[in-house]
Amino acid sequence: MATRGRTITQREIRDVFLLLGVPLFAGLTAEELVPVVGVGQEVRLNAWEALYRQGEAGTHLYVVIEGSLSLLRRGQEVEVVGKRGYLGELVVLDGGEQLEDAVAREPVVLLAIPGEAFERLLLTYPTLAQTVLSALARRLREGSTA
Repeated sequence: MATRGRTITQREIRDVFLLLGVPLFAGLTAEELVPVVGVGQEVRLNAWEALYRQGEAGTHLYVVIEGSLSLLRRGQEVEVVGKRGYLGELVVLDGGEQLEDAVAREPVVLLAIPGEAFERLLLTYPTLAQTVLSALARRLREGSTA
């Protein structure tokens, strides 16, 4: 598969198909998702390894490819984020600090999208921006912390 003069990798193809099932990216086509995965990098965590800690600066949006993470506040689990789940979008958008610890419950593979790149994608793809706003509103309504 080629896009704009370059061949995309097997990892990027896998990630595009994964993102098609992520609510945050609902409404985007596979072609529109290619730039999203193109700016992302794969991150691997071992069980019980922290992705980030409460109070740290948020630099990336993360999408879970395999495994699951616990979101902890003051040592108490407040949410579990599994395959096709995402976290970090709020701090990427508002520049604030992480509200909780994110710790792998098992070996985890994530797609890490740098915040600046994610913001550029929001400006480029109005559908993505609208979907992100809807997802944030849904999380606020449900009282979610990610």
